[in-house]
Amino acid sequence: MQSNYRLNEITDYQQWSRFFLSVNKSNLTQSWAYGEAKMKSQNWKIERAVITENDKPIAIVQAFFKKFLFLKFVRVSYGPLWVVENPSLDQIKNTFFIIKKQWITCALNFVQIGEITLTAQKKKDYLFKLVKHTMILFG
Repeated sequence: MQSNYRLNEITDYQQWSRFFLSVNKSNLTQSWAYGEAKMKSQNWKIERAVITENDKPIAIVQAFFKKFLFLKFVRVSYGPLWVVENPSLDQIKNTFFIIKKQWITCALNFVQIGEITLTAQKKKDYLFKLVKHTMILFG
């Protein structure tokens, strides 16, 4: 059976909190409060989403947006956060593919994904192959 991956926007604090609290290794920069503070203090726009595999949540991601003239800058700081305990290489690959698809809509979009922590070298190698021909910067 082929897996079906989707990215579904989250606009409700309670829904985000349920997912956030279920994450084993969370990070402050992916918290609702941090996103709200960035929005109010530095005028970032925020988009939050859950990534699902066959309608089951596997990861959450909070992305920060700014536009400069005709350029769009997207930052995913210390994310995505994994809802599943040990994501498979396929889940990682498809999660980053869907993030790329969601936010890299033209050549003038830049996405920074900061501090990705993966244990297996093959997972890291795959991510670099995935982004080889795109404008993703690893922080």
